[in-house]
Amino acid sequence: MKPTGIEREFGGEVRKFDLSPIGAWRAVEAKCGVGLGRVFGRLWSSMATGTDGRASPIGFDFYGDDIREVLLQGLKGGGMEDAAATKLVRSNFDDIAGKGQFAALAIEIVSAWWYGLPEVK
Repeated sequence: MKPTGIEREFGGEVRKFDLSPIGAWRAVEAKCGVGLGRVFGRLWSSMATGTDGRASPIGFDFYGDDIREVLLQGLKGGGMEDAAATKLVRSNFDDIAGKGQFAALAIEIVSAWWYGLPEVK
């Protein structure tokens, strides 16, 4: 089985995000009201790659919870305790402006769950 957890900077530190635990992706689906594939589609269809190679939002087909819940459940699935993950998302997503900046991270988290990561040989 391919690994699905990624490590990315969030809240000033590198954190592990993983949606592979069944409870993590089901929680995203429950909060967003659609399957994780549809969440992925909404996020992906709203992004474009700029000349610097980085993805940035160009449309607004995704919901705020598509991003927030992927971050929250990804942290929990990556091993962070519920209360700590909730506090981290509140202070580094809920309480700041510019939430679209996290859309690319949410896409990476769901992509890792969807496709798995390349196996290291």
